[in-house]
Amino acid sequence: NPDAWSNLGSGTVTIKFYINDSFGKIGFDEVSIRKDIDMPEITINSPTNNTAFRLSPFINLTINEPNLDKVWYTLDGGITNYTITGLTGTLNQTAWDALSEGDFNVELFANDTMGNINNLITLHLSKDITGPTITIIRPIDDKKFGRDAPVFELNITDENGVGST
Repeated sequence: NPDAWSNLGSGTVTIKFYINDSFGKIGFDEVSIRKDIDMPEITINSPTNNTAFRLSPFINLTINEPNLDKVWYTLDGGITNYTITGLTGTLNQTAWDALSEGDFNVELFANDTMGNINNLITLHLSKDITGPTITIIRPIDDKKFGRDAPVFELNITDENGVGST
């Protein structure tokens, strides 16, 4: 019965078949099967959202799925997918090198052996390979000071924001 099947959740289902003959004798057999309609659940252990990286970031995942089949990610909305072997690893180096400096998204996916795919998980990261620049405006080189400490004036710039001074 398709309606009865649709109303069942994931788990083991035992189906019994009965038959009787014209003499009133009854026979039956049963089979236990597993129904899986649950999507894998991805938890990102690291990195945290809105983190900047100079090198390709290390990804560490936990996936709640007893029948895990594949894990992959994309950096371009699914045009190119990269498989993750296990639950840890760094982003593909060629893909990392091709990324422009600045913000980008890592979209993570997992499916199970029944083809159930997780809801979209997006990690927001930033590539920052250019260091900040600092220019000392004052004091000027070779300026002499006595008992009073010098006063500093600096010009600091960074394409992705200055973390600290």
